[in-house]
Amino acid sequence: MAEQKLVLGVAGMPGSGKSLVLKVAKENGYDAVVMGDVVRQEAEKKNLQPNPENIGKIMLELREKEGKDVIAKDASQK
Repeated sequence: MAEQKLVLGVAGMPGSGKSLVLKVAKENGYDAVVMGDVVRQEAEKKNLQPNPENIGKIMLELREKEGKDVIAKDASQK
């Protein structure tokens, strides 16, 4: 029988508590995938500051080139 997994998605505006949820999950032994890390890593590869303007541009470029699910696909490989 295949192992069952619980997948929990958390979204919200800056300051809404996403990082706190991540911290508590990790403290309780859960793995975590932060999809924003994919875009921040791309900014780093391009030697761009990870500010909102650059992150937004990179996110849109990635989605245009590789499809709307590019971030989720890349994050799931981590």
